[in-house]
Amino acid sequence: MPTRLPSGRSPLIRDAVIDDPALAHRRTAGMVRQHYVDSPQWPALTKAPVPVLDAFTTGRTATVAEMSTRVLLDRLGWPGQILTSSRLPSRPGRSVRLADLAAATGARAYLCEPAA
Repeated sequence: MPTRLPSGRSPLIRDAVIDDPALAHRRTAGMVRQHYVDSPQWPALTKAPVPVLDAFTTGRTATVAEMSTRVLLDRLGWPGQILTSSRLPSRPGRSVRLADLAAATGARAYLCEPAA
């Protein structure tokens, strides 16, 4: 989804906005339908994307990302707690921030792709 950072190169997702929320909504809805309408599970899941698509009206990338994560975890029956990094104590700087967030959540390991 085309996104821009209104204050320049801010590294925080909470500051990112969707360039054209209505267009992003239409394209996402169309892609979801196109890719999954023939799935045997489509009738049971047809309403699942609705809260995510509704989140596009906020114009906020973070809201759409959070809602899509919540919907997915709910469909999987995950009982855990979702934390928002902006509400956790951390210092600026990518590596230090990541280390601070891992420590604040009690993480014992961090998994990522080699290219990440």
